[in-house]
Amino acid sequence: MRNRFLSEWMRYNNLTNEELMKLHDFERFDHQDFSEAADAVKFIETLHALKGTHRIVIDSDYDVDGIMSEEILKASLKKFGFNVSSYYPTEHDGYGLTMKEAHHLLEKFPDVTAIITADNGINCKEAIDYLSSLGIEVLVSDHHPGEVDKFPESAKVCVNVNRSDKTDLYRFKHISGAQTAYKLMDLYARTYESSQVQSYVKCLKVFASISIISDVMLIDNENRRDVRDLIADFNSKRLENMSLVNEYVKRLKTFIDKFGSGKITAETFGFAVIPTLNSARRMLGESELAYKVFDENAKVAEVSTNALMRLNDLRKAEKRDAMTKIDLKVDTDQLTIAVTTAKGGILGLIASDLANSAKRSSLAFKEVNGRMKASGRGFAGNSIYRILEEVKDRDDSIDFGFGGHSHALGCEVAIEDFERFCQTAKECSEELYHDLVIESDPSVEVSLSEILDSKDFLTELKYSSDMIDLIRPLPYYLKDLKLSCKTNLSEINARGFEYFGKSFEHLKLERPDLEIICFFNADKIKHARSDFELVMNVRYDSNKCLLVIDEVNTND
Repeated sequence: MRNRFLSEWMRYNNLTNEELMKLHDFERFDHQDFSEAADAVKFIETLHALKGTHRIVIDSDYDVDGIMSEEILKASLKKFGFNVSSYYPTEHDGYGLTMKEAHHLLEKFPDVTAIITADNGINCKEAIDYLSSLGIEVLVSDHHPGEVDKFPESAKVCVNVNRSDKTDLYRFKHISGAQTAYKLMDLYARTYESSQVQSYVKCLKVFASISIISDVMLIDNENRRDVRDLIADFNSKRLENMSLVNEYVKRLKTFIDKFGSGKITAETFGFAVIPTLNSARRMLGESELAYKVFDENAKVAEVSTNALMRLNDLRKAEKRDAMTKIDLKVDTDQLTIAVTTAKGGILGLIASDLANSAKRSSLAFKEVNGRMKASGRGFAGNSIYRILEEVKDRDDSIDFGFGGHSHALGCEVAIEDFERFCQTAKECSEELYHDLVIESDPSVEVSLSEILDSKDFLTELKYSSDMIDLIRPLPYYLKDLKLSCKTNLSEINARGFEYFGKSFEHLKLERPDLEIICFFNADKIKHARSDFELVMNVRYDSNKCLLVIDEVNTND
């Protein structure tokens, strides 16, 4: 059975029937053994030699990928019997294992004999050279592309599938920092530990899968299967069973339960769980609260979770305010560069909003101590990392640096070079992506009467939705299906839609088989003076079709 919804979605995404079937066949992507990654075996052998009296400290990044990495390493190493502690970095330490961070770590753990980096280290030559000179063994676990002149050659061992200095046989390069940590711990468990301990470590894979979403990794190959498994775990008894085996997974389940008892989706993680975990970093410049959500002490975990939820509410308000106070420095078909006075911690959120609304790469800058610091986000085939690489190649006299990957990075520019940087980035983006056209999401036009009165509508829509759902989460380059409905206020009122919320800012219509809901945009509908368009996302919860109104487009 083919229908207009599925046909339109395939047409827009330029998919043949054969290509669609290939995407469904995600089981063809077998996980490659991580022992084939460069120096992975050396890493676990080096680690094993440290077992006993050595004090090991985990040094992670303080975003969600770093938090997930730290939890995986800490939980695994404790289970293996290592003497392990964690250093919780702050934004004052700078990004990665900096000299400042190295000194702070040594002050807190003067008896440290080995450090494992998590989601950082590949570009931390200075600090690692210094630590190595003190006789401290540094084991690097990272996934970011490395700069040759910053590579930490003095590290005892470095595992990173994106190393440029060594051939790496691990084929899939789009893994996160937490995935790297998990694969190393899994390899260690399979090599040195009992089947019971191996099972304990395998439960930690859910942390790694969350990082795929949080770090905007490519949703393809093994990543797509891992995220699908993650969602299935949270919507079945599997997670509950894992929580009986692993206390860290139990803490994670307790935390996720805070976001409601309904069906868990990729959007639950992307728009609720991950932003909440990130809120401490964004609002306080440190992530200790987020780490303590998974504390072994249940009371500490509960108090930390509640504090984090409150911080997230403040973060939402801060971002809404910041989006009204943006100065656009560059705004072209391929790149947006904005300057804001908002908290540095929410620059990533601003960059994401700009990228998603404009459908192009975006950089959100803020002046900090005489430097312009930014978060950048790419969009679909428009890579922000590639743009900045081109800027660096074109004019190496511009004082700036950056780190990250195609769709998410950090950047800073000397204030005196900022205007030149903006102009060069604009030129590079236009030259690199002059043929790239990213359309709005595909939508099929329907009428409100068809949605509400046609017996075939929901059957037809469910078939196409089920077919698309087989490959959720979608690869990033595929756009989801939406419905476009032209209607007016009289028809909305006549059909029994209800306004709700403290200020009646939401709108919904509910039936046993269908729910149409609009969050926050109800005012646009109430005050529309002419016909308007509703753009709706399609979701299914059990057997009920859920149409979420994403946009309200009026001519007023």
